[in-house]
Amino acid sequence: MLLYELPIQVYVITITGIRDKLKYIHDDLHASVIYLNPIYPSPNKDFGYDISDYTDIHPDFGTLEDFEKLRISMHKKGALLIYGICKCDIKKFL
Repeated sequence: MLLYELPIQVYVITITGIRDKLKYIHDDLHASVIYLNPIYPSPNKDFGYDISDYTDIHPDFGTLEDFEKLRISMHKKGALLIYGICKCDIKKFL
């Protein structure tokens, strides 16, 4: 099993762009798992980990519909999608 980390903020790519490159990532690189940094709405003061809404997708990256299409496309290939989530901001406790 090969994990391909795709820091979506660094590559400035959308969820649709990932889906368009899925054949390359899965078939050519043989990656069966893709890891994304957080894709939720965020003021981006902490590289996307300062999440302001856990129920949506940041508009810079796409929509919930785009995410669902990516999830379905990956499922059809037998691939996994893992994405970062941060439930607690430690700075609030310091």
